[in-house]
Amino acid sequence: MLLGYQYGTAFYPNRNYLHDRNNPNQIPRRFSTGTGLNASINSPRVLGMKMVDFADYVGLGAGPRAGLFESGASEAITVSLGRILATRIGPGPLMRASHRLRYQTYCIERQFLCAEDYPDRLEQDEYDATSAHFGVFADEVTPERMIATGRLVPGEREFPLHEYCTISSQYQRWFKSGVRAAEISRLMVNQSAIVKLLGAASLTVRKDILVALYKAMYQWVETQDISLLFAAMEPPLARLLRKTGFPFMEIGPEADYYGRVFPYVLDIDYGKLYLRMHFPETWEFLIEAQGEQDAQISARGAKPLVRVA
Repeated sequence: MLLGYQYGTAFYPNRNYLHDRNNPNQIPRRFSTGTGLNASINSPRVLGMKMVDFADYVGLGAGPRAGLFESGASEAITVSLGRILATRIGPGPLMRASHRLRYQTYCIERQFLCAEDYPDRLEQDEYDATSAHFGVFADEVTPERMIATGRLVPGEREFPLHEYCTISSQYQRWFKSGVRAAEISRLMVNQSAIVKLLGAASLTVRKDILVALYKAMYQWVETQDISLLFAAMEPPLARLLRKTGFPFMEIGPEADYYGRVFPYVLDIDYGKLYLRMHFPETWEFLIEAQGEQDAQISARGAKPLVRVA
């Protein structure tokens, strides 16, 4: 089981170390030392800081956050990573392209849903109206260049995965705490479109697609003050995300939820710390301004950000 630093100034009584939640560049600093901050975040060798079981850590650092989610409250900024572009999308042609990709994947290729129930060939459900939707594109943001899509379904206690997944008892308290959270849902990648538009669907390309998509999602998550991200994923996707720098933790048994999946959680603040310490290049990409990012991509010849380990 993962171990994490217990941090956040609203969270511990003894103030042995301090962390400013509003400063993304700051990592917890210790007053007592013994091992360097470069030590593994999952290692008990980091003795100068209080260590806690990750299950006890997740969601506690932020505390309950009240208020309504506003899926359209912030400006959508296009993230670029070489030829890969990612952005939040709204009603119109881009949203229809997302629904078409969902239909192609869920109804035709995987046959999770009955195609006859969607005569317009657009897969939609009751969560779409309150979700933040995202698209990933090759070279330009147009419907015909979409290569991946996903959405964030915000909430505090009930999420789509509850209909199919069982959450282990030690983790159920997160869904009763009132902490602002969102479920990553309808995340799918069009492999044939990637090959057609980018020339290959290699592991490096797929990892870069996920990094660009997650930066676009991260921008919205920060505006909504969200603490936790839930997801129901097949283990290969969870492993790919971990190799990319996003330490999702399994929180329940396998379930049949549009395929054989497990429920996972990612604490946003823990994820920031993990990326900062173990995947600094990805972390810098997530937090850098888009103008600086474009200049850096141009300087390095649009090389993929994430390399296969």
